[in-house]
Amino acid sequence: AFDKDKEIIIKEYIEGPVLSDLIKSNKDITIYIKQMKDMLPNIYSAGLNIDYYPTNFIINKNDNLIYYIDYECNLYDAKWDFDNWGIKYWNGDEKLI
Repeated sequence: AFDKDKEIIIKEYIEGPVLSDLIKSNKDITIYIKQMKDMLPNIYSAGLNIDYYPTNFIINKNDNLIYYIDYECNLYDAKWDFDNWGIKYWNGDEKLI
């Protein structure tokens, strides 16, 4: 969780695969793209961008939900939003490191 005003970060252990591993293994990640798209209005309405690179997301093995595990939160800029930048790595248009 991220509290923009108090700058508090809460950490917890999440067991499961990293999204990038699923992409590299050519697994179907359609469900996770939908989960991300469902979260975007909350992220954008807060005026934020996060780092959408797939290594920053873990799939919780208990609930099959994606969790953002990076600390990067920047002011919103359409150039760096999910549809203009992040999706390129999620759908394989850009090669993962």
